[in-house]
Amino acid sequence: MHHPESETVRTRSPHREVRRIPVGTTPDLAALVPALGLVPGVDSFVLLDGDGWGTRMLAFDPERLLSVEGDSPFEGLRSLLTPKDCFGGRIEGHPAAGPTLFGYLSYDGARSLERLPNLAEDDLRLPVARFILPRCVIGAGPEGTWVSVPAGESTAFVLRALCRQSPLPAATPAASASTLRITRSTLGREGYMRAVERVKEYVRAGDVFQVNISQRFEVPFDGDPLALYGALRRRNPSPFGGMVSFPGLVVVSSSPERLVDLRGGRASTRPIAVTYPKGAGAAL
Repeated sequence: MHHPESETVRTRSPHREVRRIPVGTTPDLAALVPALGLVPGVDSFVLLDGDGWGTRMLAFDPERLLSVEGDSPFEGLRSLLTPKDCFGGRIEGHPAAGPTLFGYLSYDGARSLERLPNLAEDDLRLPVARFILPRCVIGAGPEGTWVSVPAGESTAFVLRALCRQSPLPAATPAASASTLRITRSTLGREGYMRAVERVKEYVRAGDVFQVNISQRFEVPFDGDPLALYGALRRRNPSPFGGMVSFPGLVVVSSSPERLVDLRGGRASTRPIAVTYPKGAGAAL
């Protein structure tokens, strides 16, 4: 496969530039992970994959890292995003071509905004937030295939990776979703059924109209996280898939919904969990 030299987009910021990559077909950014030499759980990178994102992106080679253990993640984000980062200028038409953070913010981040009861045991001891400010972002979407890099840096290594990338391998037995067996859940079947009955009482009393009963399932796994992601993507091609990788931690996503989207000062949400009327006389 031959790719001509990349083309620099006309519009550019003082600190970054976007280069179009002339490819015949849209590249599989998940397959680019090993082609770029990135190792899940060793290297820090973020893959946003699926039609729901609009533009698929792979962000890697962190210029800076943010890991928040117990303090406010928002204060940490403010300290990472200096005025130079915030006002360096975005490149119109490319959603993540300007200085952009990639990572995760846990639900516990809400405790920095509101006073909430803390009843769950923090047995995983994971950071409340982890983000990278990447040196390189590869994007593929309606605007074509492009690479965002610091101004003046070469993108030849991306072209070489595109030439040597190969499809994700078929899942090994350790990574096959059909062979994984749950060994532990935080509620168990009996505990879950008791929770359901308790929620029904809350609904009848008028205290709530909808409750999401959540629990954690644990499955032993020592395979390749990328092969696991590939297996999930084949079985469940969800609109918001992807992977977050940090040293010692890999999060694989296969999500059907978007929580919040913010564009041009307008926030929108499209959750799929709803309560639908069952009809007159229907028993609870």
